[in-house]
Amino acid sequence: KQNEVQKEALRQAAAQQKEQYNMQVDQHLRAYEMSVDQQADYQLMDLQQAAHEQKACLEQQANQAILEYEQKKVQDEFAREQYEYQRKAYEKQVEMAREMHQKREEYAMKARRMQEQFAMHHAGAQQQGVMQPGQCVFPGAGMPAGACGGFAGMPGF
Repeated sequence: KQNEVQKEALRQAAAQQKEQYNMQVDQHLRAYEMSVDQQADYQLMDLQQAAHEQKACLEQQANQAILEYEQKKVQDEFAREQYEYQRKAYEKQVEMAREMHQKREEYAMKARRMQEQFAMHHAGAQQQGVMQPGQCVFPGAGMPAGACGGFAGMPGF
């Protein structure tokens, strides 16, 4: 019977040792699990930090691109307005030059007609003996008849 008591004591001691060993293994397992969870949390935090930094960088690049776009848009609008202003100024200048040319032509034509009329009237008056050289062709134009003494570079008229 003593043998049975010793065996039972050994079984109980073995069961106690097994229980302590299982508890130690469970504690190590929980410690390893906590360590793995902690490493995963650190990795997740690192990834979140990297994602946050990447997002901030992309937002900065997007803001820079928007700013550059807006500046380019303003420059393009200014260039378009400047071009439009210069185009209108050029067109106005061309129009004025055309009008001046037209007026010169009109004045030149009027001057030729006046000279022709003057020459025809003067020739007719001399043929009829009515007019003397140096006598004014247009009396009543603010000067007494015969007071012309010539016409701008045409002696005898």
